[in-house]
Amino acid sequence: MHEAGPHLQPRPHRTLLYVLSVDAPLHHRYRCMQRTTLAALGLQRGFLQVDMLRSIRLWYVFDRAAPTSDDLRLEQRRGDVLRLDAGATCLGKVIAAIQHAATRRFEAMVLSDDDAFIHPQRLALDIAEWGWNPNLVYGILSWAAGWDERRMQHYGYGNTPDVVVGRLMQEWQLRRSVDAPATRQGPFAFPLGFCMGLGSAIVAAIVAQLTTEPRLIRLQKFLGASRAARKCMPATDGGLGYILASLSPATPIAYVDISSTARVHFWRSRSSEKFLRAGNLVIMHGAKDWADHFAWAACVVRELPSGMLERSRGHTCTANN
Repeated sequence: MHEAGPHLQPRPHRTLLYVLSVDAPLHHRYRCMQRTTLAALGLQRGFLQVDMLRSIRLWYVFDRAAPTSDDLRLEQRRGDVLRLDAGATCLGKVIAAIQHAATRRFEAMVLSDDDAFIHPQRLALDIAEWGWNPNLVYGILSWAAGWDERRMQHYGYGNTPDVVVGRLMQEWQLRRSVDAPATRQGPFAFPLGFCMGLGSAIVAAIVAQLTTEPRLIRLQKFLGASRAARKCMPATDGGLGYILASLSPATPIAYVDISSTARVHFWRSRSSEKFLRAGNLVIMHGAKDWADHFAWAACVVRELPSGMLERSRGHTCTANN
């Protein structure tokens, strides 16, 4: 059962969903497929009022400085396109989305990808279970061994306690013994990139400390000079984890790890249909095909033939549209 939180009076819970994307033919196709299934599940023109208290608002995030294709110009008419000063990097888009969210009224924000099937009602309800806590960090949590301040990227990876306190800690200590100034940050947690949820107080703390915390100022300078570098280095999730780890110790963080809860799948698996029907599965990442991923998942949920789903939205998503 989905609870509103420990309040005597029910309060509205507004979720902001930011989907990171790029203006390229392949990602135009992903957005087309994702929008079609979102619309079939009730999210129209970027918004869904789930019930009297809970709602979800969607934006696709692009870098303002990038050229605009004819496809994106047409998409802008839908009201769900957000062009921000993101510096052309993936982590830059995350920071820009967080700064945008700070200007809105909301309880929680979620960052995701365009190659993912997303069930909007379930996402709004799941986040609302925890969203009464403004210090929320929500997602499938993994750990990095540390952060390399020269290369501006995380290193090491693990997601079990024995690995974190064993191998990752040892890897950080070894690097620190060789280059201490560049490896001050030890092991830290981060939510995987296709489902990164943040409460309103965490968003406010990040925005405030982007201009005051020296480590975050250096990170932004690096991103600003990285337009010609690999766009997703540093990675969005490891980068967000570093930002969280850089916040003042006075900023409390309530981590909610949804690993092994059947809420989020890395890709379509043998159990995906079971959990879609059971009402658990919220996000299925790695969705790159219409028939086998997007339409399949939406039709399992709604028990519609895939042809009905396509005709109900007036267009078909193929490699050419």
